[in-house]
Parts: sequence; structure tokens; C-alpha cells
Amino acid sequence: MKKLAFRYQQKWEEHRITVSKLSLKDPKVLLATWFGCGTIFPGPGFWGTLGTMPLGITLLVFGGPIWLIGASILLFILGLHVSQHTENILQTHDSSTIVIDEAAAVLIPLAFIPITPVGVLSAFILFRIFDVFKPWPISLFDKKMPGEWGVMTDDVIAALYASAILYFWPIEGFSYFIS
Repeated sequence: MKKLAFRYQQKWEEHRITVSKLSLKDPKVLLATWFGCGTIFPGPGFWGTLGTMPLGITLLVFGGPIWLIGASILLFILGLHVSQHTENILQTHDSSTIVIDEAAAVLIPLAFIPITPVGVLSAFILFRIFDVFKPWPISLFDKKMPGEWGVMTDDVIAALYASAILYFWPIEGFSYFIS
């Protein structure tokens, strides 16, 4: 238990130092951290994903799957630019504070769900599982792809895995997408 507490304290200290290098007054850093969600400890990826859900649900309800995919593409392109900027500030690759990749990616599985609490929760949980555990080839992209493309691509592949499951897994009200 002491080892776990020590490891947590060590991770907290690393995160605190990283966050101290960032200014949320910089619009690129603000976007890269998804409006500060990436500065929350523990689990900035969780908070970045959760912080994107209001946008995703709004787009799903009022625009449908096409709007979600369009927003995901737009955030991916913006994410390439702002994550490179933030990596240059931090002098590190794929800092956990950069969560625009989660924001861009989680919109993809939301395009494959019914507008129900079960659908939204399923998309969130499946995306987080694939993003955290990174099964092959997600892990390959995470480790081997350099720079901003590496930051953004592994999350999109995790989202595609989650989307495939949501597409083929019958969820209550699933007929919304395929009708």
C-alpha cells in the first residue's frame, strides 16, 4: 500500500510540474487541454473525455451523426496544431495534459449510438477502455508514431474500435442510427 501511495504521490508531483509550465491564457494550450480538463488529476484523459460529452450529446441531438463526424475531423485538424504547440512548450511527447485527442476521438463512437443514456454511457465506457488499454494496433501507433500525429492517431483508432462494437452490438434504441 505504501508503494501505491508513493507512486500516486510521484505521479501527482510530475503532473503538477507539467501543469505549472502551461498557461491557460494561451488559446492553443486552452484547446490542447480541452479548456483545462487535461489539468485535472488523476485521470486527465477521463476528464477530457467527460468534458467533451456535452458537446457530443448536443451535436448528436441537434445535428446527428454527420455533425459528430464533421466536428471530430475539425477537432483532429485543430488538435494536430495545438498539440504540437503544447508539446513544444512541455518538451515531451504526448503529455497526459493534452486531451484534445480524446475530445476529437470520443465524438466518433457517439455517432453510432441511440440518443439514450445507455447509448451515451456505452460510447464513453468503450472509448475509455480502448484508450486506456491500447490493444494492438493502437499501442503501435501510440509508441511508434512521433509528434502530433502520434498524439492524435492512437485515440482515433481507439474510437474506431469502440465504434465497431457499438455498430454491431445491439443496444436499446439502436435502430436510430440504422433506420
